[in-house]
Order: sequence, then C-alpha cells, then structure tokens
Amino acid sequence: SGGLDWKQNYMKQVIRRVDDNDSESGPVLLNKYGDLYSVYNCARNLHGKAENGSLPHFIVAGVHKGGSTALFGYLSRHGHVRPSVCKETNFFTEEKLYAKGIQYYRRHFPDLSTAKELHHMITGEGTPNYIRNPIAPLRIRKMLPNIKIIISLRNPVQRFVSHYVGQVENKGLKVACNEYFEEDFQALDSCVSAYSYPERNKEKFLKMEEKRAELYSKLDKCNSSLAVLDEAPRHQRQIVGASASMYDPRYRVIKGPARARAKGCLLNMDNRNPNNDSCIVHECLSLNPESPLSRGVYVDQIERWLEHFPPENIMVVQAEHLYANTSKTMQDVAEFLGIRPYNSDELREFESTFKGSNHTSNPLELTCNKIRSRLEGFYQEHNELLYKLLRKNWPDRFVTVPDKHNLWM
Repeated sequence: SGGLDWKQNYMKQVIRRVDDNDSESGPVLLNKYGDLYSVYNCARNLHGKAENGSLPHFIVAGVHKGGSTALFGYLSRHGHVRPSVCKETNFFTEEKLYAKGIQYYRRHFPDLSTAKELHHMITGEGTPNYIRNPIAPLRIRKMLPNIKIIISLRNPVQRFVSHYVGQVENKGLKVACNEYFEEDFQALDSCVSAYSYPERNKEKFLKMEEKRAELYSKLDKCNSSLAVLDEAPRHQRQIVGASASMYDPRYRVIKGPARARAKGCLLNMDNRNPNNDSCIVHECLSLNPESPLSRGVYVDQIERWLEHFPPENIMVVQAEHLYANTSKTMQDVAEFLGIRPYNSDELREFESTFKGSNHTSNPLELTCNKIRSRLEGFYQEHNELLYKLLRKNWPDRFVTVPDKHNLWM
C-alpha cells in the first residue's frame, strides 16, 4: 500500500471540472505508481502524453450502472495493474476518437516496455458502452484480438432504476419514473408493431428499415477490413489457446446485431423462431441499443461478443456478488487476467476505492416502485435466456451466481 492513507488522499485530491472535450467529471486519483487516473476526464489527462503507451491487456466492457466503475477501481488497486489515464476512453465507439488511430489510443496507457518483470504488469480500460454497441467488438477484435473482456452485470430492474436516477440527477430529466418507463416501452412496442404488421404501419416500418440499413452499412464498413493489426503487441498474439480459436469459423464476423438475423433467432434455445414475436422484440431491441430498457437485455449483448471472442477470453461477473463478496470476486478476476492474487494491503484499500454512483439508497428510487413488477415481467424471459447462455459457455468458471437474496435469473 506504500503507506498511503487513501481516505485522506481522496480528501486532498482536487476535483477539477471537465474541459470542453469531456461530458462529465470524476474524482482524480493517484495510484502507487503516480499514474493519474480518473473516470471520465480523458482529454485533460492526455495532455503531454507520448504515443508510446502499451496497448491494453483487458477491457471492462460494461454494463452502464452495473458495477463496472467499482470493478475497475478494485483492479487499479492491484500492484501489477496500471490503469488507463481515464476509465472510459470511448475509443471504439466514438467515431472522432477512433479516427485518430492506434497511436492516439496508446496515449491512454502507461508504457510497460521498460517495466521490471514486464510479463507480470498489465494495463486496461473500462468503457461500459462497449457492451451494447455492435461496432465495438468488431473494432476491438481487429486491434486487440486476444484481449481479455470483463463484463459486470446487475439485476436489470435495479439497473433501469439506477439509470433513471442518474438521468434525473446528472442530465436534468424532468419526467417521473413511470413516465420514463412508458415512453421507452411504447417506443419498443411501436417498433414491434411495425415489423409484425408492416402493411398497417408502413411509414413506421420504412423508418425502422432505414435505421437498420444505416446500422448494417456501418457494420459492413467495419467488416471490409478484418485483418488483425500488425501493431498488436506480443501479449496480444501469444496467449496460449486463444490465437487458434480466433480463426475458428464460429468467431468470424457476421453482419448485423444478433437478434436482427434469422441465425440469431434459430439458436437451440426455447422460443427462438424467426417468425415469432420474441424474435421481433429482440430485433427491435438490437436496433435501439441506447434505450434504457434495451440496455438491460444482456443476452443479446453477450451473444454478440461471443461471435468475435471465445468464451475463455470473456469473464462475466454479477455486480450483486461483487459487492457482497468483493475480495473473492476480485481474486477470481485476478486469476482470469493471469496476475498474482491480491495481497492483504491491496484488499484493505478496497474500502476507499471510488465505486461509482449506483444510487442504491437514493430517495428517487422509491418513485420507481410502482413499475418494478412491470420491469420484472419485461426482463423475465431475457434473464432466463441469459442464464442458459452463461451456463452453456461458462459451465464451470468465471460466472458468479448471486445468493438467494439477489437471485434475478
């Protein structure tokens, strides 16, 4: 721990406001190596950084309001982990950032090329919108073919509520929780109606088809160049057992969101048929990844990543388990990443780690009580499919199961 009193250190840190290129503010942290680390302030922290940083070994890819900030914070406490200058780089989803290229991306990470015991030091980032963006896994697969992906999931009902509270507190949202739900649900229902009865909803159907064509066009553009970048570092090319599977036909890039293709609706799971209502719902959810409801349909998001990465490169953690059994969960994460276990000093620092804003005790949560049963009903089928998907791909390792008080799938 280097003798640092992290609670006092937090109080001494200056919480600077964002500059013109940032959308939110976050605590400025300093780890044992002297690395600047904040949640959002990428542009400020990149000032003066050279383009010789090491490409990441891991990415915490989601989910938003699902414990990813806490998980990344715990990772940054490990003595063999040096984090990116900001948790959320947004590099693979923001067009203007991605256009700056790999050298710009390198600036977000420390240079590990001269570090002692290089093979024991790793770096990484954590952008939660990667999980729901269909373009992100294509781009990440191209640049970082053997990257380790960590996904933190949270009960989607609670995730929705936390999302709503965050919109009220940080974005100035003025509508009630039930109205927020109804607006999103009606948008989804409108899409389903358009695809179920296109002759009755011709105008809406054509708009949805235009939206889908636009998305497919972007995916086609990404698919046009699938060669792995030669600049991928050694640790990204020589992970035992991973390189071969990258060229397995199962992981070849397939156009379109998982549920927007007949293939996605014909998996060996219950209620999967390209002509049934369930398939249409999933198609509409895939076409609206930023929807508050869609963000909690994890089965589609994880299946999309499994099209590009083998299960052994992905770890799924449940936020409820992370909070209830932090030390055990993070020791499992360390094992997954191939680094030594956390020592006692590092585990003690978890108490003062910035865990993000999950709004678990915010009074605004109470305003959502009247729609909780509807949220539970909406997510029930999706959660059941998620459970089957997780058990199929990770039958023994790297899936944490919540206790009976937090069972949601």
